[in-house]
Amino acid sequence: MNWRTPFREAIGCVGLGAILALAACGRDTATGPQPTFSIADLETATAVPIQGPLAEGAVLGPSGGGWMGAFAAMPSVVHDGSRYLMYFVGNRAPKEGETVYGPYLKGSRIGLASSPDGVRWTIENDGEAVFEPGPPGAFDQNGVSHPHVVLHEGRFWMWYGGIDGTQGSNSVRTERLGLAHSDDGFNWTRANDGRPVLTTGDADAFDGLQVTGAAVLRRGDGWMMWYGAYSPEHDHTLMAAASSDGVDWTRLNGAQPVRGLSDAGAQVLGPSVIHDGDRYLMFYSRPVEGRWVMFAATSSDGIDWRPSRADAPVFPLDQGSSGVGQNHSVHPSQFLVEPGIARFWYQAESGFEPSPQLVFHGQLVW
Repeated sequence: MNWRTPFREAIGCVGLGAILALAACGRDTATGPQPTFSIADLETATAVPIQGPLAEGAVLGPSGGGWMGAFAAMPSVVHDGSRYLMYFVGNRAPKEGETVYGPYLKGSRIGLASSPDGVRWTIENDGEAVFEPGPPGAFDQNGVSHPHVVLHEGRFWMWYGGIDGTQGSNSVRTERLGLAHSDDGFNWTRANDGRPVLTTGDADAFDGLQVTGAAVLRRGDGWMMWYGAYSPEHDHTLMAAASSDGVDWTRLNGAQPVRGLSDAGAQVLGPSVIHDGDRYLMFYSRPVEGRWVMFAATSSDGIDWRPSRADAPVFPLDQGSSGVGQNHSVHPSQFLVEPGIARFWYQAESGFEPSPQLVFHGQLVW
């Protein structure tokens, strides 16, 4: 099957389990997974790292000498009714004399990989990126990053971070949130005439330098978003916004960070959020012993959060994906729920030199 054919024409209602048949049966995957589950299931479920075929058990990493030769991470995974689709950020190897940290190299692009099982992945589009930086003068002229993709009413929606090349006083790059649509998952059209759909706040705001790394859910007739906010004065935190159309967003909670995650001053980023009809569960990352570590929290309204899993890391610190001093887990992707299992993919660093960013896979099993 050539899956470039619009997916609603190329798939049928096949017995792949409840979540795998959602799109084929005409159900909306943008609201989150549909099998019956509760946040209580996920709170008490056992977190299991899934062994992938690459170094340290990763499922996707840098390859070749081109646009993803040094960096392949920041995954966003959906299922189209036939296979898993991962949108990820790739970047080239540094040029001679460049000392910029890999994810901060100019020209990051978004690629697409597919998988029959979520573990073995094949790069699509003949190995080329499917979403490129914008034209000169655009807010994303310098690179595109942090994709979050959902399927809604037969269409792919991708919110992403746009990089224009400017930096704050501490050399951290500016990022603003854009949106693009696609009917086939390959060919994308920027929404809002190529302008950001959520731009940075005032210089002294919590999101004065970065609005990026978003998790988006369909809620009722609109959308709700949690995004990574950053400014040199406030450091990394998470904020929430709402929209009726996915383009025009209103900051919630008085443009203040959500509560309960960083009240003690800890930095937080990388939200992944799911809703069971009653409560939200979020995976997010905060620093522990010099590396970013994944934690969980729950909320009834998406603004006030309380630690989940006894405020212990989702994975024990001695388990899984990274060497000492490297990122344990950061930027988790959205959840996909199958009967008795919630799957997620996330970015982490390998303990091997030069410590490339890789994609790992985990499951919550109950």
